Amino acid sequence: MTSTKEEYSKNGLYTPEREMLHNKIMEKLIVGPSEQNPVITLMLGGGSASGKSSVRKKIVSDMQILGINHITIIDADDIKEDIPDYKVIKNLDPEDAARYVHDESSDISEKLINRCIQEKRSFLYDGTMKNLSKYSQLLERLKAAGYTTNVFVIDVPIEIAIKRAEDRFIISGRKVPRDVIIESHIGVSQTFFKLREEFDQYVLYDNSGTKPEIIAKKIKGDESILDLHKVKEFRQKGLV
Repeated sequence: MTSTKEEYSKNGLYTPEREMLHNKIMEKLIVGPSEQNPVITLMLGGGSASGKSSVRKKIVSDMQILGINHITIIDADDIKEDIPDYKVIKNLDPEDAARYVHDESSDISEKLINRCIQEKRSFLYDGTMKNLSKYSQLLERLKAAGYTTNVFVIDVPIEIAIKRAEDRFIISGRKVPRDVIIESHIGVSQTFFKLREEFDQYVLYDNSGTKPEIIAKKIKGDESILDLHKVKEFRQKGLV
């Protein structure tokens, strides 16, 4: 199946009509004024079906309590829902729908990140964090632009993630292939442990129970391990 990026772009450039769609999606997601000071980024990572959405809701709620209301949320999965082709193919072939629009939704996410950085907007980036090179480069750009980087990573055992993904498919129709789930969990572990010294602050959660449990954190330069066994399990995923 030809992806939407292949269908609507040539030599890396999208058609004018598709660029209009991308701009419309970005305008819908942009929140608050530009030239914010201080400017912060919240980076949310975790393998597929790790339960990031519940943690994200709490993070956004906590920011609002602190009086920080202008956070643009960037999530490629949410963006997929705004791509008309995705809605169509999800009904016809739910197992391949996400792959069909994956590259395009990622491109829109990247455009939105670029715009936030250029316009000095605080943002929350909800991704897997599985791509070490991508996140390493993003961290360099954020630091150069004066951002404070706050990283939240959610982990669950892979077998639990696979079961949750199957349950979610029944409810939402959004299918994530097993190999994609496994790859994402391996990648986020590798990225986290390679880059954790670069994060201004981080919180690492285990989400295998009824609610997320903090197992490690670094706040204002003070790093602490709260559950060494679970941290070791998370690290072991990336040692393949």
